[in-house]
Amino acid sequence: CKGPNFSDFKDHNRSILGEIPDPKVVPENKEFGEVTYTDSKEGYHVEVYAMIFSITLQAILNNSLNAFTDAPRKMGSAFKRKVNKLCVGVLTANDALGADGVALFHASAVPTGHANIGTTGVVGKTTMDEMYRKMMLQTGLDTTVITGVTPRWLLVPPNISGDVMQFFGSRSIAINTAGNSETINVYGPGGMRILEPIVEPQLASNSATAWYGISDSAEVDTIEYAFLDGYETPQITPERAFSRLGVRYSVVQAVGVKALDYRGLYTNAGA
Repeated sequence: CKGPNFSDFKDHNRSILGEIPDPKVVPENKEFGEVTYTDSKEGYHVEVYAMIFSITLQAILNNSLNAFTDAPRKMGSAFKRKVNKLCVGVLTANDALGADGVALFHASAVPTGHANIGTTGVVGKTTMDEMYRKMMLQTGLDTTVITGVTPRWLLVPPNISGDVMQFFGSRSIAINTAGNSETINVYGPGGMRILEPIVEPQLASNSATAWYGISDSAEVDTIEYAFLDGYETPQITPERAFSRLGVRYSVVQAVGVKALDYRGLYTNAGA
């Protein structure tokens, strides 16, 4: 999700609030009980990304290859791709969170791990059931409240996208129970589980089979990116070259990316 813009390059902390405990009954003529909750924080900052490109006098006069329209468009695409790559990189790098010092994805149970790595397998009913079970049983920061977090998106590399789309597009699936050859696919069209698959090419450079479950950021914090004020889009500045004919352009954008919470993130190495 997109976070608030930064006004400088310093580290900024994002507060992560724990869940409110369950409400308690109030006996007649008694005061309400006050509740407390656990909080945490993750810090990150923006980095500057920049490049220079030139358009020669010949290209200007001939409008060669539509230089004035193609170049800015392609530069914009490059920076958009970079932001996307940074976000995906947070998943694949699997760095430790600042709050607990544990890798973002860790198979062990809380507090030594995050219980968000699945049993290796292809996308199917068994692995989807496990993902839902593990994510829904995640607890709050104080480990006493079951959050019931659910995945909203399934991020997959292109290498397995055909099989994944076929699974989610199938109304029924084969099972091995005696007397039954198929059953309703609860993850398919008309199923009870709403999960949207997204094919992400950037994942392929890390693994051809690994896939990720991601919750809606409105439900729980996941990965956040933020821009420097005034640099929400790439800033293009022209410059007349002194030593040669043509125009040079500098393109700058400042952005930072950070995983804020593990409970809305899940991974499986695939097969």
